[in-house]
Order: sequence, then C-alpha cells, then structure tokens
Amino acid sequence: MLNKLRRKSKDSPQAIATQRPQTAKSHTTAITSRSHNGLTLFDLPAEIRNFIYELCASSTSLVVSDPKKTTCPTLLLTSRQVRKEYAPVLLSSAPIVVHVSNFDFRPTCRLIGSLYSTELKALRANVRLVIKLHITKLPSKDDIAHLRRWATRRSEHMDRLAWTYKIDRPRVMTRSLAQQRAELMGAIIRAVELLHGELHESLQFELEPVLAVLEEDQLSLEWEAYVKPVTSAAVTPYTRTG
Repeated sequence: MLNKLRRKSKDSPQAIATQRPQTAKSHTTAITSRSHNGLTLFDLPAEIRNFIYELCASSTSLVVSDPKKTTCPTLLLTSRQVRKEYAPVLLSSAPIVVHVSNFDFRPTCRLIGSLYSTELKALRANVRLVIKLHITKLPSKDDIAHLRRWATRRSEHMDRLAWTYKIDRPRVMTRSLAQQRAELMGAIIRAVELLHGELHESLQFELEPVLAVLEEDQLSLEWEAYVKPVTSAAVTPYTRTG
C-alpha cells in the first residue's frame, strides 16, 4: 500500500510546471462548481482540514501483507491535492502493520526503498509501526541470510523507523499445538542466537528486539502448553456427598 502513496511521474516539478495552464483551468472549473454547489474542502482553513485528516487517520489502520495487493485508503484517491495533504498525516499517525513471513524482509525493504524523503520523514514520526513475524518452519540458510541483511540495512541506512516486532500466531491454540510451537520457537531462537554471536556489535543491537519478541512468545507458549489451568468447562466438578 505504501508504494501507492508515491507521486506519479506527472507529479514531478517538471511535469507540474508544464501543466500550469491546465491547473489554472481546473481551478477555474472548481470555482465555477463552487458557485453552484457551495463550499468545498479546500475553502476551509488549513487548520480545519488538518483536523479532518487527523480524525480520518485516527480511525484508519494500514495492514501490508502483500505490497502488490494491498488496497489504498479511499481518501487518498479523491484528488492529488488531498493526497498531498493527507498522506503525511496518515503516515505519521495511523497504525501500520507489515507482515513478514519466515524472516523474508525483502518486500519490506523494497517498499521502504520506494518511498520519497517526505514520506520517510512522516514515517519516522510514527510510533505505531509494527512488523508481524509469521513463522511456520525452522529457518533455512536463506531465511537466516534474509535476517542478516535486514539487520545490516537497519544499521547502515538512515530510515531509522521505529518498528515494534510481534509474533503472528494461530488464533486457536490447543495444548498440543502450543507445545509444538514452543519447541519450534526454541529451535528458532537458537538459530537466531548463533547469528547474533557472529555479527558485529552494531548488527547485534538490531537483532536484539527480534530475539526479545521470540523469547517472549516462547515463554507464553510454554505457559499455555504446561502451566495454563484447564478451563472449568473441561473439568468435572467434585461434589462431596454424605
């Protein structure tokens, strides 16, 4: 979705300069239309427009599971001017969740790399950025290589987006499934710890939040598998007689 927020080539300064006569014509049409239909959004002061944008952003969540298929918020499609004003507000305040499967951060890297500096600036101000790790198997050599490249990118590049990591787990969790997931998570943690030990200190720093969320999920799974009390519906109550 985020790459759909980018300006098209016709939005470049050169293209805008060549389209000035057309812009003036469009403005005249808008004024004529306003005289018949009343006020438009752009007749409101900028402060009120920003307040409207903030209200819209507060009720919008952006979920990126597949950058090629993610839909764009409708308000961004209304006009070029609305997109220009609303996109920074949306990117700086709306919850944004990016799904990453088995440490393959390549789509996320391409997405971030496609953003303009103004869009990155807005994202840097957003404290509601989440990467959901969807892990279904033991990490292969390629998976570990993807994770290494992600840590390298995070340490070398200046996007410095405030990502928070979470684990995407099945909604229904039986004891046996929790036990299997806990064992899988333990093996994944050991693989990531091996990578962590091979890296430079700056790269280790970037891996530590990933390790922390993996360890937290393993503890939660172990609690569900071995400690969590059985629900009352599944226990036959003891009744004292006599």
